[in-house]
Amino acid sequence: MEKENWVLACAVYMKSAVERGSIIALTVSLDKLNLFFYRKPYIIMENKMRLERRINVMIQDFTIHTFLEKLSSKSPTPGGGGAAGLGGAVGAALGEMVVNLTLGKKRYADVEEEMQSILEKLEALKREFLRLADEDEVVFVPLAAAYCLPSGTEEEKLHKTEILETHLLAASLVPLMVMERSMETLDILEFLAEKGSRLAVSDVGVGVQFIRSALLGAKMNVSINTKSMKEREKAGQLQSQAEHLAEEGIRKADAIYAKVEAALKA
Repeated sequence: MEKENWVLACAVYMKSAVERGSIIALTVSLDKLNLFFYRKPYIIMENKMRLERRINVMIQDFTIHTFLEKLSSKSPTPGGGGAAGLGGAVGAALGEMVVNLTLGKKRYADVEEEMQSILEKLEALKREFLRLADEDEVVFVPLAAAYCLPSGTEEEKLHKTEILETHLLAASLVPLMVMERSMETLDILEFLAEKGSRLAVSDVGVGVQFIRSALLGAKMNVSINTKSMKEREKAGQLQSQAEHLAEEGIRKADAIYAKVEAALKA
């Protein structure tokens, strides 16, 4: 019966991943899941029900008040990863606002077509940031559970290490995606700082700061996961990628913000 309960819990996790279009979560293949079947499964029926309730509620469905209440609670999710993703979505949304204030104005007729294209890109980025905010929780649930695996024998230790490596990798890739989307958003905000409505240039600056925070917040989540990985070469590659994105992103964000400040003082 305990094994059946664990299968049900796994099914909830995988079902949620499929419904959300989760690529990262599905990197845990069914043969990997076989490694979870120990004498003392660490998720039983009552925990399965709690897991089902947790991962079927998406951040993007929360009100701002509900999200902040959940963020401030003892629950580990949503946490910094979800907050970073949400910050990215806010930055992209501010970019959308600037575009909408620019469209249809005679003064900006020469960039009308580009603005239409940018609007679609920002809408897609906003949705992606929200998806990644939810994805952060999807990959955290099995990682947290994996830490509870038994490690009394050498075989158990080996299996636990393999499971942890799988989920630590997944938990590192999600914030890396947030960082990559942040870089894409900064490129657009840079264009808006130059070509967008002058009446909304300050909103570009605010958007830049949200994206900057999302970028650095996501980097923290990469670091906390790579730090625990046993495969140090792979961990080093992931960390190096995060460091590069952060360095480049900070430089770009600060440059755009400086342009906005200069425009406000002109």
